[in-house]
Amino acid sequence: MRPDPVELGAYLSSWLGPTTVTSLRQTYPGNSRASWMVQTDEHGGLVVRVDHPGGPLVPIPLELEYRVYERLWP
Repeated sequence: MRPDPVELGAYLSSWLGPTTVTSLRQTYPGNSRASWMVQTDEHGGLVVRVDHPGGPLVPIPLELEYRVYERLWP
């Protein structure tokens, strides 16, 4: 399911400050989670990971995944 760019921009704005999504591109295969390459005017490129509608295919919460990335790339 493709994220709505306006809704995604509003969500990202709540974390990063003003954010305008200018493009979205899904990466493949994205078996465990859907991954989207997001381009913004204010923050450049971002990667957004989203659980599939039926739930994640891996038993690791997105919060834990985020914390790992946060420590790898501060």
